[in-house]
Amino acid sequence: MHQQLKASEARAHGKKCVVSKYDPLELFSYSPALVKESLEHMLDTPQNNIRVFADQKLIFAEGISGGKSALDQILKNENFHGSADTFLDVVVEILTREPLFNRVRSAQMMDDMDIEAVYPVYKLLLESKPGVVNDLEQYAYLNNSLLPREPPQTIPTETAAQIELIQRFMIATTAKDCSVMITFRETDQSPSPLRTFIDIPTSEDKNYERVVTDLAGWEYAISIVDLDPKPLDKMQHYFDLDEKIATKYSKSLSMDATSYLGETLEL
Repeated sequence: MHQQLKASEARAHGKKCVVSKYDPLELFSYSPALVKESLEHMLDTPQNNIRVFADQKLIFAEGISGGKSALDQILKNENFHGSADTFLDVVVEILTREPLFNRVRSAQMMDDMDIEAVYPVYKLLLESKPGVVNDLEQYAYLNNSLLPREPPQTIPTETAAQIELIQRFMIATTAKDCSVMITFRETDQSPSPLRTFIDIPTSEDKNYERVVTDLAGWEYAISIVDLDPKPLDKMQHYFDLDEKIATKYSKSLSMDATSYLGETLEL
C-alpha cells in the first residue's frame, strides 16, 4: 500500500510513478526462484531499491528503463562475462547461502507492536517525562534482554517497558531501511565443501573486509550499510505515514466495494 500511496501522491503532482511489483517477502524467502523474481521486479522498477556498479561506476539505477534487458546490454558494454541472468544467478546464490537476511529479519521483528501502539507511548513519555526521552536515543542503554519475544498483549505502563518498546521500534525501523552491499568478481575458484575466506585490510585502521572464496567461479563480500540509528524526532513522520497508508487502503477497499456493487446491480 505504500507503493500505491507514493503513486497516488506522484500523480497528484503531475508526475509519473510506476507501482513496483517488488516484494520484500520474496527477497527474504531464501527460495532461489522467489529471490530471483524479486530482483527482476527491482530491475523493472528500480526506484531506490537497487543499484549496480562496475569498478565503482554506477551503471544501473532509478531512471533506467528496460529492466533485465537493459541490464543485459549494460553488462555487455562493461565486458561482463555473462548475461543479466548470470549476474542475477550469482546474486541469488550469495543471498541464499548467507545468513544475513535472517539476521536483518530478526532485527526487523523487534517492532512487535507497530507504530499505532508505539506513538502514544512516545507522546506520553515526551509530555510526562521529557528527561527520559533523552535516554531513548542512547542505544548503549540496550542490553541482552532485547531479544525476539512474543508480542505483548497490552501496551506497557511501566517506564522501563515503555522505553524498551520505543527502542525496539527504532531498531526495527533502522533494519527496515538499511541496505545490503554485495561485491563480487570472477575467479578460477573450484567449489569447496568448506567455507573459506580471507580478511583484507581496509583503509580504516584495524578494520577488515571479509571476502568469501569458496563459491565456484566467484569470490564475494557482503555487508549491511546505512545502519545509522533513526532519530526519535522522526516518530511523528512514521505515525503520519502510517495514517496515510491506512487511509489509502480504506479508500481502495471502498472503491472496490462500490465497483463490485455496481457490477452486481447491472446484472
